[in-house]
Amino acid sequence: MDKDQPWYKKLVTVVTWIELLSASGSVLADKLLKTSAKNLIDEFGRNWPAEFETDSRGAEARQTLNDIAGVATVPISEMFESYKKEVETELKRLEKLDELGTFSSTNPNGTPRHSPEIMTELLELAYKKETPVSEIADLIHINYKNRKLIESEQLLLQVKYFINVTKLKGYPAGFASLEKYEDFCNAVKTELNNILVKFGESYNADFRSIQFELKIQGSSLRKRFLTDPFPEGVDPSDYVGLDVPGDIEFGIFMDEENFESFVRELGNALAKAKGQGKLNSKLGSAINYAGKQSEISNNFLMYIPTEQGNALDAIKNPGFQHITGLPSAADVNFKFFKSGATGGLEPLLEFKY
Repeated sequence: MDKDQPWYKKLVTVVTWIELLSASGSVLADKLLKTSAKNLIDEFGRNWPAEFETDSRGAEARQTLNDIAGVATVPISEMFESYKKEVETELKRLEKLDELGTFSSTNPNGTPRHSPEIMTELLELAYKKETPVSEIADLIHINYKNRKLIESEQLLLQVKYFINVTKLKGYPAGFASLEKYEDFCNAVKTELNNILVKFGESYNADFRSIQFELKIQGSSLRKRFLTDPFPEGVDPSDYVGLDVPGDIEFGIFMDEENFESFVRELGNALAKAKGQGKLNSKLGSAINYAGKQSEISNNFLMYIPTEQGNALDAIKNPGFQHITGLPSAADVNFKFFKSGATGGLEPLLEFKY
């Protein structure tokens, strides 16, 4: 047993209270014993150390801890099957939302896109790492896209990389360090705010009160550039053959109220631009389209002139200088989403400031 692990000290505390309770039989010792056992169980969650999984004495000790804490135990196999069913239910829900037939869990001949063995291996990994059902379901669903068919081995690599590397690092592909990612996030948010304020002032709209969140999404969370560092303790050889991201993509997420306000202010800008005779027809089309969707392309920003050329470049270029791996700022992409939109699938990684 590894005595350097943080949980080892808590285990020693449990044993100490067992000894005190045996010697004194006091109510206080009994209460503190149950509390310390529960704290240790909560720390492990679903990720019990191997000593408690594979060793018969460890398994017995695990059961004893649950008995002391008064925790009703469910066999691990039953817990996993329940998790698996929840993921399958969520995948079916996502497929039903796909009205255009963009995604499919089966091949043209009706066979599963990925074998049951591959799916079980993938879900076991996700379960052991306490990956939320929505997150793993979206990860799988993204890879059901018909125009981007991938091999099962690549799917496994991508999921493993996201769970074991990206979540550990806390930032996506394309950045040499967390600091560089934070610089990117600050630059993008600052420029986005500036552009929306200036746009509103020019076209009788007000975006200053609209609340939104910026989150990284897409392939940069589950793939890597060759220049990307690995965190300490991760073996790079485990990810040989992992695909390279096609871009770095982020979403601008708003709740329903703020999204509707955003679309309304875009409409005000459209009306003002028409009145001034300054309307680019493509800008008008982009804004009209926005009001009918739960997501808005960044295209309308291309038709708003700025000192740097246009609003889209003004947002993307400052952030791009902090990225390594991408050839140009053209490969930095984003959309505006109403929260819950099917285009804004998980996994998502918060911007860091």
